[in-house]
Amino acid sequence: MTTLVLTLGVLAVCFTGMAIGLILQKKPLQGSCGGASSKGLPPDADCIVCGGDQKKCDTNAASQTSSRS
Repeated sequence: MTTLVLTLGVLAVCFTGMAIGLILQKKPLQGSCGGASSKGLPPDADCIVCGGDQKKCDTNAASQTSSRS
């Protein structure tokens, strides 16, 4: 029983630390390095969110960051 409580305590500390780090960075979550090709899409496929317009993605990310502050 002690091992279970200790394990859950360590996991809780780890999750809390990651959450605090994410909040303090004020950055949106980003995907892994796999990208679209890991989902079976062709490498030149447009982004589902922005349609391939990098300015739209940058503007969206900037507005999300500014709304959090």
